Formats: sequence, structure tokens, C-alpha cells
Amino acid sequence: MPPEARRIGVVFQDYLLFPHLTAIDNVAFGPRRRGQGRAESRALAAEWLDRVGLAEFGKRRPKQLSGGQAQRVALARALATDPALLLLDEPLAALDARTRLDTRAELHRHLAGHSGPAIVVTHDPVDALMLADRLVVIENGRAVQEGDAESVTARPRTDYIARLVGLNLYRGKAEGHQIVVGSSTRTASGSATGSGSRSDAASAEPVGEGGAAASPEGPVVLVASDPLEGPAFAAFPPSAVALYPERPDGSPRNTWRATVSGVHRHGDNLRVQLDGPLKAAADVTPAAAAHLRLEPGREVWATVKASEIRTYPA
Repeated sequence: MPPEARRIGVVFQDYLLFPHLTAIDNVAFGPRRRGQGRAESRALAAEWLDRVGLAEFGKRRPKQLSGGQAQRVALARALATDPALLLLDEPLAALDARTRLDTRAELHRHLAGHSGPAIVVTHDPVDALMLADRLVVIENGRAVQEGDAESVTARPRTDYIARLVGLNLYRGKAEGHQIVVGSSTRTASGSATGSGSRSDAASAEPVGEGGAAASPEGPVVLVASDPLEGPAFAAFPPSAVALYPERPDGSPRNTWRATVSGVHRHGDNLRVQLDGPLKAAADVTPAAAAHLRLEPGREVWATVKASEIRTYPA
């Protein structure tokens, strides 16, 4: 089937508008190639430019448009052919932060009104979560997880997905309320450490009220509220990690000594990377970071309540 006969609309990462055509002629190009007359095609193009809020920009050429305006012209051009399938390749990647926010909302509205399926390729988790009904996460050419946004973000299954949704993630073996994660850990910072030679070990001493059991070479045991058996994931957000200069009294079930390996700004808070028997990320306020004198090399105690740890089958 020749390209002009395929009912596929495409929005490219760099838009690829025809530089010698005006906005209205860019949008009219597809209908013209599908056999519609010049007047009919331009009328349809004008209608689509009005739908995307660019009715008054029809006579402008691409170089006279801003990034957000060019993106909307490219979307109108793709939709003007009434495609059965819509493909969008990083449609917001070329936009600045402010324009991206507004254009994402506009794009969501048009995708919701599109009668056929649409496939959006993006490296931005916010774009994926805001635009998609169903997510397919691909790593190294292989689909590693799929589902709706709620299920993927609630139960990530790889380091990459955990980083995207901002969770500390560990894989191990569950024995009731205990999850033996071994010395090789997965974290919200994306690091993977340890030899992994005992990553499936399940022979740690039972964990008492004092906290997590760990040794430099051996497994680490986390305690969660919900019981589970067999291969499992354990996840908790950086905001669930509390830091103390000394071992706290009456501490939660999961307590371990850690060393600060890095501190950087994360929204209104600071994200602290922790080394130790359990590598993790913790979010603290700037005031707390100053009080604890958090800097690389600083030793602290980290705690996570059992109720904050989410476990699910691996």
C-alpha cells in the first residue's frame, strides 16, 4: 500500500513541518494527497487549526512559529487525514518546561477525542502517566512491564521503572512478614551493588523488634506489615525513610546504619543517597539536612516503618 493510502498519522519528535508551506498548507497536505480538492482541503485545515487554537496563524511558515505552535500544527496535520492509527514520537521533547506543561494538557484533550488507538513514545514518565491509558515499558528492546498507570507505578518490577516513579526497590524472598533481599540491592537512585552471590539467601537470623538484620557479606532482611511467601519485591518511597544522628530509641522494625554518599535538590526537599547494608534514597527538608549536617561521608541511622513497605510477588 503506498504511504499516502495508509491511514496512519505521525507526529515526529522535531515535527518536520514542510518549511516552504504555511501552517494551513502543512495541515492541508494530507487531505490533498488523499484526493480532496484544494478548497476542501484548506477548509478542513482551517478547521483543525482552529481546534488546536491556531486559527490566526494559518499564513505563517514554520520558522515563524514557536515550538508549542509548531507542535500543534504537526498534531493538526496528523489528525486532518482522519487516521485509524496515530503515532507520536517524543512529541513534547523539543519544548521548554512552561510550553511543555500547557501543550501536554492540549495534547491530552486531542488524544482523548481521537477515535482510534494512539501510540506515544516518550522517555518522560510524566508524559507517559498523563497521556496514556496503558503503559508498556521497554528496556533494551524488551517489554518488561505493562498495565495501567496505577498498577505500573504501584508495583514497579525493574530498577528503571522504580527510578521513574521514585521508589526504593529491592528483590528477594518473602517469608511471612520478612523479605530477605540479600546484599545486592536496587534503589531509587538506580544503583545496583554487591556481588549478588547470596542474593537469594534466606537464612538470616529472625528479625526482632530491634530492626533489620544485616551483615557486610550476608543478606538484609526487611520487615513489612503484609505477609507474603516466595520471590517478592519490596518497595518504599524516599519520603518514608527517616534519618537520625544516633540510633533512635523505640525505633521502627527496619533500622540500619548508613553513610551519606550524595545530596541533591529534589523539588522542595533534598534527596539523600545512602550507602550501607541497604542502599536507599531518603527525602528530607533543607532544615533537617542542616540539622543533621548531611554531607558525603556523614554516618547516620536510617529507619523505615513496616507499614511503609509495600510487598508484592516477583
